Amino acid sequence: MVTDLLLERGDSILVEEYTYFYMVDSVLPVKGYHAVPLKMDNQGICPNNLRKVLAERAVSGQVPRVLYTVPTGHNPTGIVTPLGRKREVYSVCQEYGITIIEDDAYYYLQYPCLQGAVPGLQQLVPSYLSIDTDSRVVRLDSWSKVLAPGLRLGWVTGHPDVVDLMALALHASLNGPPGISQALMIAVTQHWGANGFREHCIHMQQVYQHRANVMHTAAAKALAHLAEWQRPQAGMFIWLKLSGVEDIDEVASELVQANVMVLPGKLAHCHGATAAYPCPFIRLSFANASEAQIADGMQRLGNVLRKHEQIGLDELTNVP
Repeated sequence: MVTDLLLERGDSILVEEYTYFYMVDSVLPVKGYHAVPLKMDNQGICPNNLRKVLAERAVSGQVPRVLYTVPTGHNPTGIVTPLGRKREVYSVCQEYGITIIEDDAYYYLQYPCLQGAVPGLQQLVPSYLSIDTDSRVVRLDSWSKVLAPGLRLGWVTGHPDVVDLMALALHASLNGPPGISQALMIAVTQHWGANGFREHCIHMQQVYQHRANVMHTAAAKALAHLAEWQRPQAGMFIWLKLSGVEDIDEVASELVQANVMVLPGKLAHCHGATAAYPCPFIRLSFANASEAQIADGMQRLGNVLRKHEQIGLDELTNVP
């Protein structure tokens, strides 16, 4: 909805090269926006690449007006963008007059370490909004990840003009969020109070910290030399680069036969699956799986990859 207020059909929008697949499937093609991909490293958007892309497009007068980013527990990569990197990206956006849409659904699910104390509310990585000095950030928060996805409720923070327009647009299109969800959320938050919300966030951080640790440990045992990944620090995903696999299609049918569900990375590429080929990335989720399921699934994934690796070695051996 926020893109409707900031963009017109045919406009370009800056996005991470791999981004939230709903943007790829629904927002970009349906609304006629053109994605301008940005390179990422293990800290998020690369400022030098952002500057290079903008400088090149400035020559033809085609500088995008909007940057869409998922900075915490990035979907699909799981990356957390630290404050220093945010300052660099924000500075470039200031220079080129770009509005930042900060989609931060996983913000309260931070756990910088896989063991030990979690950040609660006091030690969370500061947001783009927290460093916004000229009202160029529109921040989107959600109850979906920290409480319940079925509520379909969230909140937006930004310049009053933008927020007021979003409220009008929401009322005009949906007549507001579901009344039962609003009533439930009011009852829960009133019962919690500030301390209750803080304690709930700490609990959820501990839950996801544990699940992330279980999946990271299972991957280390089952996927040694078969894949590369970063340990998660927020959210509910691990982003794997498969070794010896040029494209996920090479093992897709085997994964289905092994009852292993993954999100092929190409489905999250901002230009779609075809443009992403070849793509060796997959996204795994630990949001709704038991420890036993995570361990079993990782072992099955490892078995598929080892079989694929062996087939490749056999083919090399049989080359005349």
